[in-house]
Amino acid sequence: MQRRYRVLIAEPRDARVRDTDVLAEALRDAGFEVIDVGSFEVPAQVADASLQEDVDAVGILGVSGHVVLVPQVVARLAADGRADALVFTAGTVAPDERVTLEAAGVDRIVPTGAPPSEVAAWLRESLRARESVAG
Repeated sequence: MQRRYRVLIAEPRDARVRDTDVLAEALRDAGFEVIDVGSFEVPAQVADASLQEDVDAVGILGVSGHVVLVPQVVARLAADGRADALVFTAGTVAPDERVTLEAAGVDRIVPTGAPPSEVAAWLRESLRARESVAG
């Protein structure tokens, strides 16, 4: 039986976008369990929810202009012993923000307009690869 991966999605407080709902629905349709925590004000909220829900991946959507929050989430996850969780972002990201996000340890930056099925396929493949290395 195939394991059902758990994915937490969130967005900065003032960034609620329709894409969040579209991605959540697509991931559910692809067999993922999705925990949509909605908007957050501080990175600790996302990290705490990730620990509480024991997720395999964290997606932060609508990051344009919020690039400073995402590295804080990644750092908090690592500090809490969850560096194994995949972290991805989605939205319009400027080239200098891309460098910051990649340096912080973001596993994938999904460009605006990417098909949700592509995100689901990448998540499944990446999570399976991590499991095969770890186990």
